[in-house]
Amino acid sequence: MSDLLIQAGPKAYRHIQQHGLRAKDIGAIIGASGAVKWLAIYGLDCAIFGQWLKNELTAEDKPIALYGTSIGAWKLAAAAQNDPVAAMTALAESYIDQSYAKGVTPAEIAANAIKMLDRFLPEQAVDEILQQPNLHYSLGTIRCHGLLGSDSVKKQLLGMIAGYLKNVVGYQALHSSMDRVIFHDQRYQPAFGSDYGFAHHHVKLTGDNFRQALLASGSIPCVLPGVANIKGAPKGVYRDGGLLDYHPALKFLDACDQRLVLYPHFYSHLTPCWFDKPLKHRRANGKVLDNVILLSPTKKFVEKLPYSKIPDRQDFRHFQGRDDQRKAYWREAMEASKRLGSAFLELQQESDILRYIKLID
Repeated sequence: MSDLLIQAGPKAYRHIQQHGLRAKDIGAIIGASGAVKWLAIYGLDCAIFGQWLKNELTAEDKPIALYGTSIGAWKLAAAAQNDPVAAMTALAESYIDQSYAKGVTPAEIAANAIKMLDRFLPEQAVDEILQQPNLHYSLGTIRCHGLLGSDSVKKQLLGMIAGYLKNVVGYQALHSSMDRVIFHDQRYQPAFGSDYGFAHHHVKLTGDNFRQALLASGSIPCVLPGVANIKGAPKGVYRDGGLLDYHPALKFLDACDQRLVLYPHFYSHLTPCWFDKPLKHRRANGKVLDNVILLSPTKKFVEKLPYSKIPDRQDFRHFQGRDDQRKAYWREAMEASKRLGSAFLELQQESDILRYIKLID
């Protein structure tokens, strides 16, 4: 397993020790923010949703809760469709095919985002997602207060600076800038939302608000316009849920639910809040990850990628005027990610699976 790193919290580790890693034991699957970084685990997600869950889950098994922010919400919306591999491939290809000239405006990026949405989320897909028998989909957004809710990019930037300074004090200080708003399948209301004392709202997903909510989940301040007054939700401007839940690290399951949380991720650690990125001590600890199985590429895998790194949004700038090179690089990373999927499926055949799993302290 030189490509795939598997880490498990103490509760998850003990469970696997007794029962192995079984699809029916998964209670939630989480998708993190990170834009194009997702391409590095595209193949892993395809193996999980397109093969493992489809082959292993039955009508008698309890549904799995899905929760994502930003690209995590988009990929899970693809994964929850009837043909998850085709939908995730359409999302990946539409992301790769983006092309922006220098000085691109938020309105131009927004128009392209809608094209991407149309490409991987056709009209019938929303009904497929909201009717999946084994998957209950949800996504995270924030409702903005103050500067972050402005249409002015300059004011949004000031709001981001203020958010960073507040977050240095602590997560609770961010509540004056944002609420957490979770849009969810009508059959399932997530057990979380009020972590760190945040004002929070649960809103049912419907055919009328699904696309708006999904657009909002990836509406990065200063990059994309916010989405105002989503149907069925409290009035306000909604933006990227990754600002608050960058790599979501919440108590995803009820205390009475003894199942596990599966977390396919492009990093071997979780940075809970976007504003935590420069604060290394703010990474999620073992207490939060007690029932989590964290799947990620190994350092060796990343070193074999072009430029020895996972794709990221800065590549648009680094490859400005050289889109063909960027697209080739991203497609190579996407193709390499299939090795992670193969490694995961091979793991299911191992009689001594525990020897491949690292305990999270």
